[in-house]
Amino acid sequence: LSGNPVYSGCMSSIDRNWGTGGPGNGVGTDNFSVRWYGRSAFEGGAYAFFASTDDGMRAYLDNSLIIDRWYDQPLSSYRTSRSMSAGLHNILVEYYESGGGALARFRWGKNLALGRWAEASSQQSSTYTPVMATDGNYSTRWSSSFLNTLLDDQWWFVDLGSRKEFDRISIYWEAAYATDFLVAWRDADSCYGDYTGLRYSVSQAGWTSYSVGSRAARCIAVFMYERAPGKFNFSFWELEAYRLNYSPAVRAIAPTGETIQIEILPSGDSPVQEFSAASTKRQEEPVSTWSTSP
Repeated sequence: LSGNPVYSGCMSSIDRNWGTGGPGNGVGTDNFSVRWYGRSAFEGGAYAFFASTDDGMRAYLDNSLIIDRWYDQPLSSYRTSRSMSAGLHNILVEYYESGGGALARFRWGKNLALGRWAEASSQQSSTYTPVMATDGNYSTRWSSSFLNTLLDDQWWFVDLGSRKEFDRISIYWEAAYATDFLVAWRDADSCYGDYTGLRYSVSQAGWTSYSVGSRAARCIAVFMYERAPGKFNFSFWELEAYRLNYSPAVRAIAPTGETIQIEILPSGDSPVQEFSAASTKRQEEPVSTWSTSP
């Protein structure tokens, strides 16, 4: 990010997978850097910001550093959350490629599940109720009751309140994660009934995000089949649903040659790493034998 830029222009999004190539336009395939700047309109509420990068990336929101992973690394994904006021906000993303594969992706979305009502097939106690997984507090969680046999599958759902569009679901799994489960949705007035979804598996606790394609539904559910090794329950800290935005909403174009001054402030906290879900069981399937019921 030193010297005069080899190329400058307007891009519709920060979603670039160059592979072993590069941006072209006089830019090489290795040892290059990019800076994107834009402004976007936000509704008030809780948002998550997601970054995927190979190699380094830094992201700033209204001049404050929110993601700082400025080092060589294989393809990695990170997320951080912010409470946003309604109106226009500045977004600045910096990226560099050292060698090998090159990818830069940055997006954000409002959590549609935050504060919404949730139900489950069971709960461990009044300390671990279903709504603990939609309260926005990463230190509270839902837990199923402790299960005596390997045949005790469980379900959990959240009612979004009305039909919402979404394309990404994130789950913050506790140590009692599910190793085989279905992320599903239902578009009806009631969240009780049959669901259709995508089946996944994970092998560790922590944040895992699932790109489910463009969906529109009122209810989102998780059907859990297999427990983590040595565990007798299922549990997650939070489930979040998003319709991701990749590009700033352009409200004004600066005249050519105008200097944009940005004061860079230190980060208030650190992002957390996301883990990719295994794709070996990722197929869409009806849950004809799996229904939620009061």
